[in-house]
Amino acid sequence: MTSSWRAEHFQRFLDDLVALGVRELVEAMNAPEASARASMQAVVDELCLMYGKQTFYIPAQQQERIMARDDAIQLAHEAPQDGPTGSKPYSLDRVCELAVANHLTERAIYKALNRVRARGGLRSKPAGER
Repeated sequence: MTSSWRAEHFQRFLDDLVALGVRELVEAMNAPEASARASMQAVVDELCLMYGKQTFYIPAQQQERIMARDDAIQLAHEAPQDGPTGSKPYSLDRVCELAVANHLTERAIYKALNRVRARGGLRSKPAGER
């Protein structure tokens, strides 16, 4: 990666930050777009002054999506009907099927099952169950 690519990528990030802020200000507060854009640009400029020349990681905020995927994996793992290749619930064959179906490794499937178990089970019961 060249420094010009990084600078361009970061500039797109800043432009997107301004655009998102403008949209939120216009929708939530009925602010005039020009005023909202000026306010967001001031925020971005201040952030650049505060955090300039620093490197940091911005997490992807995918926790909800991962939890939903883990729940689906748990449900499929314990489903009473045989899997597509005839696998039984809680079996290694079922784990292998889930790995293929979810484009994950067997180890990732076990980690997903462990995360569900660690948080005390599924977040909500499937429809029709109590």
